[in-house]
Amino acid sequence: MTNAIDIAAYEAMKTRVPPGRTPEGWAAFIDANVAIAIAPDSGLHWRITRDSLTRRELRAGAIDADAAARNDRVGTCGPGDLPAYSPSPPTPFRFRLLDDDGEVYYYGRASGADSLSLAYAWGMAWAGTTNLEIPTATGWQSYIS
Repeated sequence: MTNAIDIAAYEAMKTRVPPGRTPEGWAAFIDANVAIAIAPDSGLHWRITRDSLTRRELRAGAIDADAAARNDRVGTCGPGDLPAYSPSPPTPFRFRLLDDDGEVYYYGRASGADSLSLAYAWGMAWAGTTNLEIPTATGWQSYIS
């Protein structure tokens, strides 16, 4: 069973690009999350476990503690909570999102390899990340860029 969706509202969401986001990245984020909202039992889930970007901005004095509390993305997940989520999933389901300079913005966990593309789309739309890496025996390796 799928959920009904208001197509006009969906298209309107894609035109309301938040400041600092690209129209293409925002549209990809909306498309990925609406696809999951239509089929919420798909098993594709991800969650941000550490927000390095907000911590770095707070330490640098670029934002105050109130702004940091509002901006912190820890706990952000798509497309909802992680129902059958193990606190220690196998290595391929951990990830980190980085910008094009190699700065880590977020760390997270995903329910499976297919969920990584959804986390990547979120990072690209939310913060302009350009790379998703996963841990391997020899260190972090690019998985999507």
